[in-house]
Amino acid sequence: MIEEVWRALERISAAVARVPFAGGGGRRVSVETVVVGAGGGELARWCAGESELGDALAALVWARYGVFRGQPAITGTLSWRVAARSITLAGRRGSERFAETLAGAAAVPIGARRVARRVPGVGVERRACDRCGGPIAPGARAEARYCSKRCRQAASRLRLRELWGPPARVAPERCAWCEDPMPAGLRPEARYCSKRCRQAASRARLAEARGRGRGPGTDEPTPSDTSLDASLQSRPRSPGARGRAR
Repeated sequence: MIEEVWRALERISAAVARVPFAGGGGRRVSVETVVVGAGGGELARWCAGESELGDALAALVWARYGVFRGQPAITGTLSWRVAARSITLAGRRGSERFAETLAGAAAVPIGARRVARRVPGVGVERRACDRCGGPIAPGARAEARYCSKRCRQAASRLRLRELWGPPARVAPERCAWCEDPMPAGLRPEARYCSKRCRQAASRARLAEARGRGRGPGTDEPTPSDTSLDASLQSRPRSPGARGRAR
């Protein structure tokens, strides 16, 4: 796999590819790739996500430092020297300097990543979101499976639904209002056999809330309504009220 990256650099006549990076210590992460030709001229410059080859060259930085969360201030440069087939990493972490020479395919942790598809022309494998299939950012954690918080939460909700599932609903055999048999083809949560019964039940609930509930299938007032009307009719009216009524 790493040999294909070297061949991709040779195809564009690159002599050195440098990946300067900075992050940690609460500041914004910066990673870019600069490819230089044999004559010293700059052949290409890419930020993260702009080029498959650029992302492959910067993969070691992301694999080592992740998104730099919890890290002290780190600055450095990852260098790929084509003629010598060498990879070096040097910089400063906090107040300490570091310098390493990296060799072998293990230096680029492509095989350790979740593989979803190949990038044509370079042969570097990149990750894709388990839910939507979109690309996962190169700076995401090695164990990341989703491209965003939205996809991660949606996948979690789906797993919970599959695990527990909604309670099975059983359609009632008779209408909750008229008590006739329920017709076939209604939704499991249906309680009434028709729109007419559903509306009648709704009106009854509203009337009951006002203290004037009516029984199913009749327009006759309830005993409480009758006694209330009788008490109103028998209540004596004051002379002033009679005068006002006239």
